Amino acid sequence: MRRVCPLLRSYAISGIRCRRFSTIPPPAHPIIDSPSSLSTSSFHSNKANTIPFTSDLRRTHTCGALRISNKGERVTLCGWVEHIRNFDKLVFIVLRDGYGEMQVIVEGDPSENEWIKQIIDLPSESIVSVQGLVRPRPSNMSNSKMKTGEVEVIAEKVTVLNKSDELPFTINAPDILATEELKMKYRFLQLRRRELQHNIRLRAKIAHASRHWLTLSDFVEIETPTLFRPTPEGAKEFLVPTRHPNKFYSLPQSPQQYKQLLMASGFDRYFQLARCYRDEGQRKDRQPEFTQIDLEMSFVTEKDVCDTVEGLVAHIWEQSVGIHLPRPFPRMSYREAMHRYG
Repeated sequence: MRRVCPLLRSYAISGIRCRRFSTIPPPAHPIIDSPSSLSTSSFHSNKANTIPFTSDLRRTHTCGALRISNKGERVTLCGWVEHIRNFDKLVFIVLRDGYGEMQVIVEGDPSENEWIKQIIDLPSESIVSVQGLVRPRPSNMSNSKMKTGEVEVIAEKVTVLNKSDELPFTINAPDILATEELKMKYRFLQLRRRELQHNIRLRAKIAHASRHWLTLSDFVEIETPTLFRPTPEGAKEFLVPTRHPNKFYSLPQSPQQYKQLLMASGFDRYFQLARCYRDEGQRKDRQPEFTQIDLEMSFVTEKDVCDTVEGLVAHIWEQSVGIHLPRPFPRMSYREAMHRYG
């Protein structure tokens, strides 16, 4: 790089990795629609257990959106049945989607209403649509552990969209019988877990916050190729064969040469959320591919780089988890670091 332009000074910041939305009176009794025919996705029962998803089933709110301000509204919710509790003439359903949970109440006597019995017998993870009225919970029955814990939905109509088969493991409860191999086999079920839903959505917020801050800071997002020639670095590279004998591509360990090319081309502030590939084997705290926030800057000082990264980190924390980091960050000189930590 220095041979191309001696006055050009660049810094690569690539240490941040992202691992692992009527007034008609309610009917006298709630309604449950019987399943008819339409095939759906995996790990639910056969075609006889599903019904067409029509416009009247379109949800008005997510399961995590309703608050006390929504009392008296008629809503339509769609989601997975977390669990069902039957208390004689009251059936409590915890309905879950990717945004939260909502308690749904079905009123009626199961012995006199066959459709209520069908609800009670629904397996966990069955998919239902619920139309009903939002009302406040009694003051002594609010649930502070749920974001929607001050309200509940009184069901007027329940539609079974897809009845689940028996699950290989429990979704949102520790299951010592579920091996890693079993979880990977049914990965789509494991990804319904609250922790993984949270992590993936948090990662999306971090990516959005990063792009927002860097774009406001005059950085240009440039996507570089993943098929390249070998560039020996610290780890082995993954090779991609071609149709030509003895000719291979290499997956980049980092976009180092591309960054240098872009600096020399006049893109003095570049970034990307770069995919990196390193054949390091199955060692602890290592994985064959990961994402890093990759930056490059020209015509800057060390302080410019530190201020930019500091602002990026503070913006990410505030936008993704709501934590304000005081600035400037404490900084330590090389001499002090060596003196204190060796």
